[in-house]
Amino acid sequence: MSTRCQIEFYDEYNATAETFGECTARIYHHSDGYPSYILPSLKWLEKFLSKSLPSYGTRQTDTAWVATEFVVQHRLRSDQKQPKHVTARFSGGYRSHGCVYIDNQIHGDIEYLYRVVCTEKWTIKVYRPDSEGFIEITPAELKTLKA
Repeated sequence: MSTRCQIEFYDEYNATAETFGECTARIYHHSDGYPSYILPSLKWLEKFLSKSLPSYGTRQTDTAWVATEFVVQHRLRSDQKQPKHVTARFSGGYRSHGCVYIDNQIHGDIEYLYRVVCTEKWTIKVYRPDSEGFIEITPAELKTLKA
């Protein structure tokens, strides 16, 4: 069974560390959605996009760019240069078998929801579904979760 998740990206105008408005982009990730995989991927992406890129400069605050880059990084062929933490999981073919894409709906079968506020220093919160909506997973709880 796959560990499904969704990742929402917010700019500084639609979210703070505590409240969330409308997200700019939402990604559905069909497998490997547990925190021990997604959080390092997001931290790598933040670091990568905080570097000045040719013609573009830094992009870590551009939520549409961030979401697109996340999808691209998780759909590249495995023989292309990729983050080491991603490459180690897949031995060949396409990573995630193409099951990472932009989606504007919340899926009913996800196990985790990540909310990323894309400012100069990202804020990342992890939630799990509940009958009332979503409950935030505390940092202490995150340490006890197994992949």
